[in-house]
Amino acid sequence: MNMKKLISLASAVAALALTAGSASAQQTTGTMGTPSATTTIDGRQLPPPDPSFGGVITNDAVLTLHEHRHGT
Repeated sequence: MNMKKLISLASAVAALALTAGSASAQQTTGTMGTPSATTTIDGRQLPPPDPSFGGVITNDAVLTLHEHRHGT
């Protein structure tokens, strides 16, 4: 194999290795919705898109967690 083909092959393998790791999804640490939760975003789009909301908002949503648990 000549040197030019070897350099081209090595460059292609290096480029593939560098781009393969950047395709990871968002990672969340902690419990979603708690003050200690953090999300690491992909920096290719700034500002980041709004996160999806998987919860339900009810008429008593203004009650605190304590009020829900103890009925006060």
